[in-house]
Amino acid sequence: GHVWYATSGDSGETWSPAEVLRFQPGGDPVPNPISPCPLYKLEDGRFLLIFHNNDGTANGGAGPGDAKKNRRPAWVSIGRAIDNPSGQPLVFEPPRILADNGGVELPPVGHTQVSTYGSLFEFEGTATWWYPDRKYYLLGKRMDELLA
Repeated sequence: GHVWYATSGDSGETWSPAEVLRFQPGGDPVPNPISPCPLYKLEDGRFLLIFHNNDGTANGGAGPGDAKKNRRPAWVSIGRAIDNPSGQPLVFEPPRILADNGGVELPPVGHTQVSTYGSLFEFEGTATWWYPDRKYYLLGKRMDELLA
């Protein structure tokens, strides 16, 4: 029901124990059902977290593993690196909705999920989020306003 993270100071040879990611050190945990929640480093040095901002019980979901209903809407939060050697190295802005589909189920899958397994593309100062909608449509969303 939450995003977890670990850090490595030696190029991935060893890792810190996994911890719940928070919007800021000591703050509220970042909720997410069992679903991808990619974190991208942007060209300008900020970080982009894409997640579903619920613990798995949103939209009638039965818990973190109920992928039929709780993987919507998709949210975005911009993060910045901070000097925190003994803990979480990022702090995040309040989340904003990135994409939603209204919860309409489409055959053949019958899920309402949006923005899972997406990909970020940055080129000449413009970022585009490519994502599947209910594993049926492939959509692209320009991120200019969200990243401003």
